[in-house]
Amino acid sequence: MERPSHTVLYPHGGGRFGNQLLRQAHWLAWACEHRGAVRVVNLAFWPYAHAFATWRRYPGCVFPLQRGWIDLLARLLGGVATLGAKRSAWRGRHLIGRLIASLPGVVSISDDGRPDRAIDLCSEGFVAGVFRRRLTVCAGWYMSGWPLLERHEARVLDLLAPSPELSETVAARVQGWRRDYDVLIGVFMRGTDYREWRGGRYCYSTERYAEWMREAEQLFAPLRVGFLVTSDESRDPAFFQRLSWRFSSGTVGGDGDWLDAFLELANCDYILSPPSTFAACAAWLGGRKLWALREASMSLAFSQVLSHPLFAARSDSAFGDAVQ
Repeated sequence: MERPSHTVLYPHGGGRFGNQLLRQAHWLAWACEHRGAVRVVNLAFWPYAHAFATWRRYPGCVFPLQRGWIDLLARLLGGVATLGAKRSAWRGRHLIGRLIASLPGVVSISDDGRPDRAIDLCSEGFVAGVFRRRLTVCAGWYMSGWPLLERHEARVLDLLAPSPELSETVAARVQGWRRDYDVLIGVFMRGTDYREWRGGRYCYSTERYAEWMREAEQLFAPLRVGFLVTSDESRDPAFFQRLSWRFSSGTVGGDGDWLDAFLELANCDYILSPPSTFAACAAWLGGRKLWALREASMSLAFSQVLSHPLFAARSDSAFGDAVQ
């Protein structure tokens, strides 16, 4: 098979796991649309490649799929565990992007982290610019091609299937938890940076989350409802008295990590969450229902369950703040 004539290198941008997963989805859809003509190399996805069946085998994150020396480099810079090593790897990926962007004939495109400079991967100008040169370096948060992602959704979901070594273990764990319930609802609680993001609009109290859980229990009565609580900070269990609940393995202080939390949410029937790319992607990859917590004053209703966990989230009045 002849190699594509044009390559896009994406060295950084897009935040943490949920946002990086969505950027990978957009780049894959874009490459599927222009299959045979372009190749995408996503350095920013290296730290997460091990979590996915395809990218565990191709850690260099080159699409169309291709093995090579870049897989060795990806394992070196993407598989580190300590905080210091992760920072060094992050700097290494940035350095690679800068060095390649400085080569003759290479053009660098960036949104500078500004939504008003968002780059539409579907635009004729962007595509024509890439096709005018052999190598383009793109970096930033706001790069997307939603119509292409809708068109190639099935293929992208296949490429983003979680690694069986991880997903099957988590699925069995969650199945054990749900035996006593008719409905299992994942509750994703955000604190930390949500106190600042959007002026703290979506940073809800533990007490408010507990009230929503009781409302959900009433809505589903007489079905037996269980709750799997995932949080990025410690939560007082006293607020959840008389509810059937447990913390996820990936909750802060648990024996798991962010990936456990993601896969456990993806195995719940519903995910109850404030605007979050992490929650939206968990529902999307898991084929689950996303229940939007748009504001602290709202009461729960089934009408708040989004018709599609990703595409409806993107156009939602609140979730659209996160899913871009």
